[in-house]
Amino acid sequence: MEINRSSLTKYYSLQSYYIDKNHPGIFLDVEVGGRNDQNFIMNIYVAVPIFSKPSDTLTSVPSSWLATEYSESISNRLEPSEKEKKFHEFANKSELDFRSKNLSDFKYLDHIGKSDKEEGLKKAIENNKFF
Repeated sequence: MEINRSSLTKYYSLQSYYIDKNHPGIFLDVEVGGRNDQNFIMNIYVAVPIFSKPSDTLTSVPSSWLATEYSESISNRLEPSEKEKKFHEFANKSELDFRSKNLSDFKYLDHIGKSDKEEGLKKAIENNKFF
């Protein structure tokens, strides 16, 4: 794959690739934030492997991943049952978006640096049971 042969940089572009959308790794996370902890923040991190071609999914371990994040904030003052209901609605909406999204529609890939987002995406990759 082209990324493997490139020097480390912030952005990458690909000429030939296969994104294995059928084998995502997913990590769900919630946190409380904002002034006086008023926000209940829900995050879903999704990472899918990138290969040179479809047949590589049978014989290769991915070295690159395409990741996306879904995030929504609600009031932390809601009852626990209401928070759970809102989380399920958020998860269902995010799944529908992911399933309909054309993951090949990008101009370049961003090399994620140290951040909370990086940690969530690493956990999504670790949760991938296929690779």
